[in-house]
Amino acid sequence: MQHIGRSLLISGSLAAFLHCAVASAQMPASAANRWPDSRNNAAREQRDTFKTDIDRGYNNSGWTVRQSSPVDGIVTLHDLAHQPPRKAEREFKRAWAARDKGNLDVAIMSFHKAIALDPKYCAALNDLGITYLQTDQVDLAIEQFNKIIAIDPHSSSAYSNLAIGSLRKEQFTDGERLARRALALDRTSTHGQLALGVSLILQKQFTPEMERSLTKAAAGFPQADFWLAIGLLHKGERESAKDHLKVYLASSEKDCIESARSLLQQLELNADSKQ
Repeated sequence: MQHIGRSLLISGSLAAFLHCAVASAQMPASAANRWPDSRNNAAREQRDTFKTDIDRGYNNSGWTVRQSSPVDGIVTLHDLAHQPPRKAEREFKRAWAARDKGNLDVAIMSFHKAIALDPKYCAALNDLGITYLQTDQVDLAIEQFNKIIAIDPHSSSAYSNLAIGSLRKEQFTDGERLARRALALDRTSTHGQLALGVSLILQKQFTPEMERSLTKAAAGFPQADFWLAIGLLHKGERESAKDHLKVYLASSEKDCIESARSLLQQLELNADSKQ
């Protein structure tokens, strides 16, 4: 790969991941479907990006976990049976409004109030975890996702968000294991595919499975094209990598845009220097 050292690219990928992860989290499907239309334009645009069913959050967006925007996923029995009290829902909405305005401390307090009113409010637990990821409180985020699993062990999105938390802590094998558990619960989960593909890249496993996972994930998560480009570069497939970087840059996602733009420019310069 000449001017792009493999070890340097991996370390750069990890740095990019730490910034892109929060955009990729998932939220429980039932909560996403109940969310009112009063969200601001940015939140609504995020929601509309994910056309499949539900969930997310390896949001943010993380790439880690994402907010309560619909993505892929299945509705569990807990989702169907559980209805939070109105007071808890009001606090949940206040938390969302505060987070939309960038008031993350206020959002955290409101999420906690919602959970105090309803300890089994998985959407609030999930989004509290995502907000903790946004503020680099990864251990507290992981705690929330584990609480969801204790309440609803069939929640694929909780496992994929937990996978992202593990990747944020550089626990790559744990991230892979949790992503596989998410996919065992929901084979259609593009969020689970994203978590699995990135976990393989961060373990330097540039395998056909890595390509398949990220290709499937790209249907719901533009970040997958960014990560697929990194994996393809390690396989020496520079032109394909450039194509995926261009696809990512043309998307509405902006979480990894600077990293993608810089990498594409470097590849273009390297190509020009050979001519």
